[in-house]
Amino acid sequence: MASREQGPAVSREQGPAVSREQGPAVSREHRPATSREHRPATSREHEPAAPAYREQGPAAAGLLPSSFPTAADQCSPHLLISQQQSPGLTEIMTSPTNLAMFLSVVWLFLLAPGTGGSPSADIFERWMADHGRTYRDEAEKDYRREVFARNLEYVTAFRRDKGRRRSYTVGLNRFADHTKEEFLATYTGGNPPSVAWAPAPPPATVPAPFKYANTTAPSSMDWRDRGAVTPIKDQGNCGSCWAFSSVASIESINQIANGELISLSEQELLACDNTNRKCKGGVHYKAFSFVVAHGGITTEANYPYQPNQTACDYSKLADNAVSLTSYSFVPSHSEESLMKAVANQPVSVSIDASEFMLYAGGIFDGPCEAKLNHEVTLVGYGTDGNGTKYWIAKNSWGTGWGDQGYILLEKDVDRKEGLCGLAIRASFPII
Repeated sequence: MASREQGPAVSREQGPAVSREQGPAVSREHRPATSREHRPATSREHEPAAPAYREQGPAAAGLLPSSFPTAADQCSPHLLISQQQSPGLTEIMTSPTNLAMFLSVVWLFLLAPGTGGSPSADIFERWMADHGRTYRDEAEKDYRREVFARNLEYVTAFRRDKGRRRSYTVGLNRFADHTKEEFLATYTGGNPPSVAWAPAPPPATVPAPFKYANTTAPSSMDWRDRGAVTPIKDQGNCGSCWAFSSVASIESINQIANGELISLSEQELLACDNTNRKCKGGVHYKAFSFVVAHGGITTEANYPYQPNQTACDYSKLADNAVSLTSYSFVPSHSEESLMKAVANQPVSVSIDASEFMLYAGGIFDGPCEAKLNHEVTLVGYGTDGNGTKYWIAKNSWGTGWGDQGYILLEKDVDRKEGLCGLAIRASFPII
């Protein structure tokens, strides 16, 4: 694997970390939060430092970059994270100038547990207040301070890196006290395809042929401007991205076809769709098949989201608000076909979100691979002032992440699978 820029915090059990090509670091195993064996991480030249991971914590003095293996595609929640966010320190921390000014002052203090009266402790406390964070004990809080410090180091190094043109930025968002492994295990949930993946719909339904092949797509489209996209939602500590992506696509096609924008129930899919794996991941096309087979889907108001309740309440299923007749796959490995589909309706896609943790805005252009571990909804596309084409992706991590809950992804890249694999597995519902 080629070298890569290192991202958010990483932990490993013992020894130096292994370098990878793209972004945030990852750990292989989890240990209790109070266990923090420290080993120096290997250094690399001309690359941003990688944030700390749960097991290892910061490297030595915390100033050396570390590296990481690939994260497993798991969806096991670890933390009780509040969804609250308010303006304050977060806005300060997303400014490159402000970050540079205070980095040298706070860095060493942030690494030191028990620095209750230090300026760094105050900064961390303010970040906690901004994001509604509480921890179960002081040991966990000390550990989170260390992870936060490593993520701060990465964000600042990323912003200071003059070696490449940056089309996007990173910041200390709601995930700034997470390691990359925790983030991937808790907030993703798209099941990866097999090596020889091919659509294999459940036997209850058969997908319709791709109906947009002979259409002409406009140069830009944003379904938000046409009133066809519901507000950003939050999947919480559950690998239910597949349900949110699927529901977002159904909500949008219902508005396009029927003129009503209704918030629909992710909980129905999470609790009742046994073709997917609840909080342990799933795929959009199986969710569409479930809705077709069961006669529709109810509203969010009737069956609100409760990720800790995964037993199906069948009494809720009698009141369907939207029904589907079928669903369809977008031809794989074709951004042109994907563009034609999105020109007509939002589309659910699987993607490699391994480097999305601290994304704060702009057009994400990698680095990333195509290890599909997350699901989002493409709600449009366009071109910026520099001529860079992008997709508009609606995510399900709340408005405190990314660009008010959205991420722009570079479009028409020189790889058949699309950036981060977004053109590999895409489907959309049909009313």
